[in-house]
Amino acid sequence: MSSAPGRAERVHAVAGVVWPLMALGGFAVSGHAAAGGARTFAAHVDGAAAGALPSLLVFTAALAVWLVTAVRARFVLGTDESLRRLRRLIALPAAAFAVTYAARVWGPVALGGSDGRALFAALTDAFSHPVPAWLLAFGAAFGALQLEQSLRVLGETFGFPRRARLALWYRGFAIVFSVVLLVFVYDGLGALIAGSPLFFGGAG
Repeated sequence: MSSAPGRAERVHAVAGVVWPLMALGGFAVSGHAAAGGARTFAAHVDGAAAGALPSLLVFTAALAVWLVTAVRARFVLGTDESLRRLRRLIALPAAAFAVTYAARVWGPVALGGSDGRALFAALTDAFSHPVPAWLLAFGAAFGALQLEQSLRVLGETFGFPRRARLALWYRGFAIVFSVVLLVFVYDGLGALIAGSPLFFGGAG
């Protein structure tokens, strides 16, 4: 991107943080609820139903804006030339993970008013098979990498932090934050696959 980012670059940078953060955070919360079993998950779905549609619309808009602005910029994302190829490579699998989450979890609640117990049964059935479970696990990893890189692009685009030492701390924060969120996603995925979380014991 140019040395003096314009409005499109700034919009792109903000949208690039919003959509992976919402997808990863949403799956982590859903998985935490699933760790308590069908009843806990159903209670979570009932409680989240009112905000599901607005959240889905924000997520969809952020992802669409990010993709459109990325295509217009020819996927020259951020100012760090050494990372531009990586950002092109992770875009598709990261977006695929986010869309999969929206389609399987967010969409049924927001658009169909899905029954929580039925949704829990559908998810546990789908992820009991190794192929979709592994695909989601890899997709979530790409999603976390996308979030980390998007946080870097955000800093580059808005020019913060300005001090080199603080910029180093910010990059470290982006890495740690994304990894921790991924751990919670995997914890929830374990609950959906095996009926219990991978790391944090019984939840819900």
